[in-house]
Amino acid sequence: MSQAPQSHPAQTTQPMPRTASRRAVIAGLGAFAALPLVQVEAASADGSSHSSSIEDLVLLVGSDETQRNLAWFSTDGGRQEVQLVRRSEYSRGHGFPRAGTRRVRATSGEALTDGYHFHHATLEDLRADTRYLYRVGSARAGWSDVFEFRTLARSGSFEFLVVADPQIGASGDNEADGEGWATTLRFAEKKYPRAAFILSAGDQINTTGDLAAMAEEYTELLAPRQLASLPVAPVIGNHDEGSDLYRQHFHVANQSTSVGVVASSGNAGGNSWFRFQDVLVVALNSNSTDNAAHLDYVAQTMQEHEDARWVLVTFHHSVFSTADHAMDSDIIERRRVLPPGFSELGVDLVLMGHDHHFTRSYLMNVTDDEDGDGVPDNALSSFETAGTVRGRVVAEDGDVLYLTCNSCSGSKYYETDEENVDSFYWIAEDEQRHHPNVTRVRVERDALTLVTHDVTDGRVVDEVELVRGSRGHGGHGHGHHGRGKGRG
Repeated sequence: MSQAPQSHPAQTTQPMPRTASRRAVIAGLGAFAALPLVQVEAASADGSSHSSSIEDLVLLVGSDETQRNLAWFSTDGGRQEVQLVRRSEYSRGHGFPRAGTRRVRATSGEALTDGYHFHHATLEDLRADTRYLYRVGSARAGWSDVFEFRTLARSGSFEFLVVADPQIGASGDNEADGEGWATTLRFAEKKYPRAAFILSAGDQINTTGDLAAMAEEYTELLAPRQLASLPVAPVIGNHDEGSDLYRQHFHVANQSTSVGVVASSGNAGGNSWFRFQDVLVVALNSNSTDNAAHLDYVAQTMQEHEDARWVLVTFHHSVFSTADHAMDSDIIERRRVLPPGFSELGVDLVLMGHDHHFTRSYLMNVTDDEDGDGVPDNALSSFETAGTVRGRVVAEDGDVLYLTCNSCSGSKYYETDEENVDSFYWIAEDEQRHHPNVTRVRVERDALTLVTHDVTDGRVVDEVELVRGSRGHGGHGHGHHGRGKGRG
């Protein structure tokens, strides 16, 4: 069996200023947004020139479809803000109008990257089906260039993208990894220009412990221009943990400060959730191995959103994968605890990463493991009754679909665990061609359709439509202690 390349060990160095952002270099011109200025200048009150570098700007999902979050770094520690205007009210000759421009003050702090400050802002009360233009910075220190994003119609079907493990730096070549990531974003933008957001299921960068190396990897990760216009929903991976840099770079909505938090000198944050129309997305920091607390968090969040038609859970450490990590002791324990809970709660879809190898499960109803061997007693019947491997699968009460993403940058791949693969009862589809993947999820009232693409040749790797069977089409109901199998 061929071995997957290993992560390069971090070399400890002192924090240092980063090189300039490569966002303008990587992408070229495109439909979503103008290119930002790396160096911006403005006149100070005394007439002198003051320059500030604005870098690592990223648009993120907000608490719901009426919000967007923003995060950016700059060398200026003063007050910064977002200027936001509807595109219909913007004049290229005169810029942001005084009357129609909303100004949103950022919360700021000193970044771990030497010489930089981080800035976070939330854009609220966004109108549906509207194009917005924005810029960040200040009149004193200078502004970024102008970027555009759009909101979707208030109701109806929509689609979003799923990737995992860009893990910039894992190959030992930051630029190559960054270009692979940028290529995936360009492919996705061209194929699915109306995507509502992109979910990245962990390991955004590779290095832990070396702040200078981490800063360089974040610069590559956030360089593509699409990330200033296509909202990102990041998930915490094992390579993202152990440093406050993750929380400084990503302004995550509804992030817990207790559940899912890993105690260390720095932490990436806890579990979180967001709601997009009729879809509830619950993100777990699976670096925390308190699996019971994770299930309680999912149950409580579902109870607070009982009208959600679809519930998606996402976390990094795949419990149903095919490659090197599938038989790790911590994975076996997660597999023993989490899937039965998800089936009991009525989760629809679970999105994961970590194993750098595409795997999609059968419909899994994993509620019975009396002998405690980690293999449910109903494992065989779960996939024997699941319907076709491709095409349409009909979910009955307790059925959950699991997707493990391949690398989206090509920085690292893992091979099939040939020694144990015959015991992996969950595999409906898996593939490893050493090509980056991206998955599109289309959300409709009574169906979720997942199409996974090979970015290198555009080929469809897998396609499956998840529809509901007899368990109903209403919101999610809850039973004993906030958990339950039924649908309303």
